[in-house]
Parts: sequence; structure tokens; C-alpha cells
Amino acid sequence: MTKPIEFVAASRRVREILEAYDQSNRLMIDQVYGQLSPTLDDFYEERLTVLFPDAAEDGAPDPQPTITLTRVIPAGPTRLARNLGSVFPLQEVAGIVLEALSFAPAGTAGHSLHERLRDGAARLAPKQFRGSQTIMVMVMPDQIDVETVLA
Repeated sequence: MTKPIEFVAASRRVREILEAYDQSNRLMIDQVYGQLSPTLDDFYEERLTVLFPDAAEDGAPDPQPTITLTRVIPAGPTRLARNLGSVFPLQEVAGIVLEALSFAPAGTAGHSLHERLRDGAARLAPKQFRGSQTIMVMVMPDQIDVETVLA
């Protein structure tokens, strides 16, 4: 079974949005790294966290994450730097995904997901990918990547 042309177009558009967001948010991440002076220690651990507020609690249609960099130097101080990230265009992505899923044939997983998103039983949320700078859009509570859904 081939996927509807709407899925292909939506997948391409979501990928473009994520790439543009990646560029914008990396500038904000660079500012966080700039808050911590370089260290000459060869052995230290850094942990980058990009945490988006829960849209249900925050109420903002387009969430703005908090970026935190934690640097742990053995036998030394733990340093922390924090800043706000770029606002994520969640409303735009959700609109693209909902429109594409509206073309899913009845009785398919895509059709079911469209109904769940439309009725509020599922939602989309940006999430950090495995401690990296990469952001994905996930279907919650299913924990499924939107790009996988559209593929």
C-alpha cells in the first residue's frame, strides 16, 4: 500500500521545520555553553538537557524549552548553566500532521491517530533525543515519533 501524497508532503514539511528549529535552538545552546569557561580537565562529564514545559500545564501553544548544561569535574565543583531555548512551532507542526492524517483511510492506524489527536486523547510534544541537541516531535502518550508515523 502506498502512502498518500499528503503524508509525503507533510513529512517533508515537518523535516524542514525541525531542521530550521535545530539551527535556531543550537544558537541558544551555544549561549549556554558560553556561560561555562573551558576546562583543562581531561575527565569531566557534561549533560545537556532540553526540557519543554508540558503544554497541558503551561498553556502556551508553542512551548519554549529550558536548556541546562551540567558539567561535573571529578574532585571539583559541579557547574550549571541555564538559558531559555528557541520557541518551538508546535501549532504549525500539529496543523500539518492533523491535515495529513485526515487523508488516512478509515480503519487504519493513521485514521485512528487522527481521531485521537483531534479529540484530545493524544497530543504532540517536542522532546529531546537521547541527551543530544536534536529535537523530535512525539505522539504522546504513545511515545511514537511523528516522522515515523508519516513514513
